[in-house]
Amino acid sequence: MKKVIFITLGVIVVVLGAGFIYIQSIYLDMKKHVQLSEGQEERIVLVNLANDRASIAGQIETINNFNPTCIALVALFPKLKEVESDSLLKVSINQSNTLLQTKHQRIGYYGTHKDIMQSAGDYGYLEPLSGEEFVHSFYLYRLMNEKKDFNLAYKIAEAYDTEKAHSYKNRNISQPQLFKITKLATDFKRFNPKLEGMTKPDIEGKIVLVGYLGPSLEDKYHTYARFYYDETKIGPDMYSTEILANQVLMILDGIE
Repeated sequence: MKKVIFITLGVIVVVLGAGFIYIQSIYLDMKKHVQLSEGQEERIVLVNLANDRASIAGQIETINNFNPTCIALVALFPKLKEVESDSLLKVSINQSNTLLQTKHQRIGYYGTHKDIMQSAGDYGYLEPLSGEEFVHSFYLYRLMNEKKDFNLAYKIAEAYDTEKAHSYKNRNISQPQLFKITKLATDFKRFNPKLEGMTKPDIEGKIVLVGYLGPSLEDKYHTYARFYYDETKIGPDMYSTEILANQVLMILDGIE
């Protein structure tokens, strides 16, 4: 009987020890990945993506009328062409102040993206994210034909503040970079797809990221910021647009 008790206690100790080590590792990872700064972020504004291309074109046109420094469209389009709405989107892209679009995993274009982007000014790639794992790192650039192909975050930062972006690039930071969060999702001013309540002071001189922001969990991922939200401890906590915003801030604020 004593032997059974000792074995049981030993198993309990091992399980508790493993649990403690796991919690400690999560805490240490959180300390590495989360370096929050106080207050609402004033340089970046988020806009929830409209449901169709014609409406997205309208979003870009309205936003551009408020004179932002940079508009970034964080979206991939279906393969089927929509001639009329594609044309509207092209026009709004070409007439906007600065529009940086994404291409899928750096390899080619996705569907009508190629047609729409042929007339656009610039683009950058986005890292593919996993719905099962924490967002851990990202590449500032990839080598394409022996040249550096910079990601979308860098292109946005460069459009907003060229000097700071170039300074960050010239540090020879190791690749991939550790992803660090300085702003929670709630720290960004955001607007719904209809842009209700948007005024010129909200947008002028700022970066505007137009991407999917809910309400579903589509394109939402786990980050170490989740431990700051009681209601999201068991689910994803940041949309890819919010993750991109934090990558831009890393570059602008010189965070490694």
